[in-house]
Amino acid sequence: MSIGNSTIKFLFEPKSIAIIGVSANPGKVGHKILNNIIGSGYKGNIYPVNPKGGEILGMKVFPDLDSIAGSIDVAVIAFLIKIADLRKA
Repeated sequence: MSIGNSTIKFLFEPKSIAIIGVSANPGKVGHKILNNIIGSGYKGNIYPVNPKGGEILGMKVFPDLDSIAGSIDVAVIAFLIKIADLRKA
């Protein structure tokens, strides 16, 4: 699908995706989302986010959104809202 110069192009052809709440546990939805995006052959930047940081599926995990230097076109939220506040105080 080609959107052209539409103001919503970033939603359909994002250059970067943040997955907030990614998990190392293969049974968790955050892990499945990351695995599916990688497996789809997505060519843009993928930013896994989890307060624990580390590495999941060979990718660096950022502890919060402020740790990501690049721009984010789309964010997928994959955690219960009561679990974490990803903004720095």
